[in-house]
Amino acid sequence: MSQSASLQHEAWYWRLRRRITPGLRNAQYAYFNKLDSLLQKEDRWLDLGCGRRITPAWLRDRAAREDEFVQRASEVVGIDPDENAIAENLLPIRKHQGFADDVPEPDSAFDLITANMVFEHMDSPDAVLCESTRLLKPGGLLLFHTPNVWYPITLLAACVPGVLRNRVTAWLEKRPAKEIYPTHYRLNSERAIRRAAYHAGLNVESILQTADSPETVRLGPFVAIELLLIALTRQASFAALRSNLIVTLRKPAGTELAADGMNVAADTSKPVTGQAYGAAA
Repeated sequence: MSQSASLQHEAWYWRLRRRITPGLRNAQYAYFNKLDSLLQKEDRWLDLGCGRRITPAWLRDRAAREDEFVQRASEVVGIDPDENAIAENLLPIRKHQGFADDVPEPDSAFDLITANMVFEHMDSPDAVLCESTRLLKPGGLLLFHTPNVWYPITLLAACVPGVLRNRVTAWLEKRPAKEIYPTHYRLNSERAIRRAAYHAGLNVESILQTADSPETVRLGPFVAIELLLIALTRQASFAALRSNLIVTLRKPAGTELAADGMNVAADTSKPVTGQAYGAAA
């Protein structure tokens, strides 16, 4: 596609998006607003799958936002299995190369643990929840953002063989191959999250089902179909099909017991349409 045709397509897409899904924002904004509300001054914070950065490269004022979060906490620790990603992470945080189910930190060490679009890549997410329980202080929080496997586009992608799926994802999202990792979708439904949280001894504080930017922008007219799907899922009756889940789990304090994970009410409020973190994407 020529540069002129590409610009025309982009202009057409944004006009269509504003008409079909007015106010739609990328789900990353909702995640970082949630993080902003949970991260307290002097918290010890562990970021699972910290990679090359805390915030996406495209986020407006990304560096300033990262600095704000890092300076607010008393200490930030990151862990990631990708040696190259760890080497390229220039944030002033303490970093481990390794897996999230075996973090070389003492028991009850953290007030907050986060994972932004990481759990879908985990082969054993239940073990990671148990490790998070060990690492959290009583009353501490685990916040994670992950795709909803029941969103039709994600459900379709889950059926595509891994190598082909990775190539398609890299092309659709205009991301380098080194930033595309295998996906397993083993903790990507509300039911799976509640069950795993219960067995790990964590209480479900909230599960926000929120819409995201369309994934099919580079497929020309087909993006109109996804925009119509997103508009449908923004209706309360179709909230279970929204593309992204923002989950908050809490380690019980003291002698408090974990609630039955299948009975805790979910947060199915409408997706956030106005955010504090930059422009739409």
